[in-house]
Amino acid sequence: EDTPDDRIDCPELRMMQLARERTSIPIPRVHDMIPDEPPPGTLYTKATHGIVIMDYVHGDLLGDIWPQLNLWKKLWVVLTLRRYVKELRKVMQPYNGCVGQLSVTGQALDCDLPGLLEQRNEIYSSYDKLKNSYNRRWKWKGQDERSSYADPLTLTLCHGDLHKDNIILGHDGQIWLIDWGYSGFYPQWFEYRRMFIMGSLATCNKKVIVPKDRSWQLLSGIVCDYDPWTLTWYEQLCDVTLCKET
Repeated sequence: EDTPDDRIDCPELRMMQLARERTSIPIPRVHDMIPDEPPPGTLYTKATHGIVIMDYVHGDLLGDIWPQLNLWKKLWVVLTLRRYVKELRKVMQPYNGCVGQLSVTGQALDCDLPGLLEQRNEIYSSYDKLKNSYNRRWKWKGQDERSSYADPLTLTLCHGDLHKDNIILGHDGQIWLIDWGYSGFYPQWFEYRRMFIMGSLATCNKKVIVPKDRSWQLLSGIVCDYDPWTLTWYEQLCDVTLCKET
């Protein structure tokens, strides 16, 4: 069996199932999920907690071996990830409209995507509602309405956490994607911004602080399609306090 029982409403596993079914991306097969209580002091008390039983991928985390890869191997990794992102963008939503992850019934869930929808605890049942939320803030800032947010593209399936410790170079010669906890249906440019953010943060790898990876930031534009206008627009919006829903 490829997925846990539908009675266990775990959005992350549901996104993994959808990506496995609709793309050629190597993703570990999930066999079961045993519900469990969240660990003491956890920050994600609203999330579904459990012990997930899935296939073990024999390979190396990209973060551990990236410095040792030659230029051509790195280029192969980047172009493969670019192909994966393009495949994800072709996946149609099983339920129309909702932003973010979905419950088993297709109900929209709280959006919590660090760097984009962080700690908002808001629910967007349609892309138009997210656009309206952005544009209220834009108008509140006094900006020209001609520069308001009007993305013509539809929501796309995003992994949402493309950093080197979530990518495995398998001994089978394939590149595997793991940790789909931030996956969901979002505007296309969210994937780029999230990958860029992952390159801008210092990480702790085997008890050693690894400094921000400028090369990963640059490569994110190749993997996810650099969109300077949208990103500049969003940066200008970020310093505005969110206008409350009326």
